[in-house]
This record gives sequence, structure tokens and C-alpha cells, in this order.
Amino acid sequence: MFCPWCGTQLAEASRSCESCGREVPPSAPAYDVKKDMKFLLPVNTSGWAIAAGYAGLFSITIMLAPLALLLGVGALVHLNRRPGLFGKGRAWFATIAGGLFTLLLVTILVVR
Repeated sequence: MFCPWCGTQLAEASRSCESCGREVPPSAPAYDVKKDMKFLLPVNTSGWAIAAGYAGLFSITIMLAPLALLLGVGALVHLNRRPGLFGKGRAWFATIAGGLFTLLLVTILVVR
């Protein structure tokens, strides 16, 4: 770590610079894109999970519910085979929403 004002190398736990005497602000933690942005952007996220998430959102139209169910199950299988990828929340959402609205679709078709 270096002093931001005079550039002198500092000990890791220093709170002030020994050369210029100014107080050194605490260093900011390292920024990890994969960790910090995975909830906003599909960083290192399964494509299956992304597709399943959108299908799950549109499954409320009932006609897309079976597609959401299939994509959700496919995404869960894909994520189990590749444990380093993110997207299980999206996959579970699509599976549950797709399953519920598929059940509603089947009920409507049977009652008619």
C-alpha cells in the first residue's frame, strides 16, 4: 500500500504516512465483478436459466407455462452438471411458475 499524497510505501496496517504525516484513508475492498454483479447482470449465468426465467415471467399468459416448465427443468439439469454457473433461482422460479400455470391450463381445458 502507498500513500495517496506522497507515494511512500506504507506498512499494511498504517493509518498515517510516516513521510508526510497525513492520514491515509482505509483502502477499499477489491471489486469482484462476478460476485457483485451476478444479481444485476447475467455474469457467469447459464443461458438455460436466463431463458427459463423469462419464460417463467411470461408463463402468466398460461399458453407459455408448459415452455417455462420445460425450460426450468432443463436449466436445473444444466446447472447440476456445471456447478460453477449461477441461475438456480431463475430456474426454480420458472419451474414453479410454469408448473402452477400449466396445472391451471390443464384444469381449464378439462373443465371446458
